[in-house]
Amino acid sequence: MSDTVTLRVTSPCEHGVDHEILELIDGAAFSFPECKDSKGKPRIHIASKEAYPETKRRR
Repeated sequence: MSDTVTLRVTSPCEHGVDHEILELIDGAAFSFPECKDSKGKPRIHIASKEAYPETKRRR
C-alpha cells in the first residue's frame, strides 16, 4: 500500500529565484544561497498555500 502526498511547488521561490528545492510538504521551511535579503543573508521560506499555491501529488 502506498500513500499519496501533496507537495507545494517551491521553485522558483516567492521572490522569483530558481533553486534546487523543487517541491516540499506544507509548512516546511527552507532557504538556499541564491535568495538573500538586503544584508546578504539567505531568506527563510515557508511552503504555504499563500506563498506557493501550485501543488503536485506524489506516491
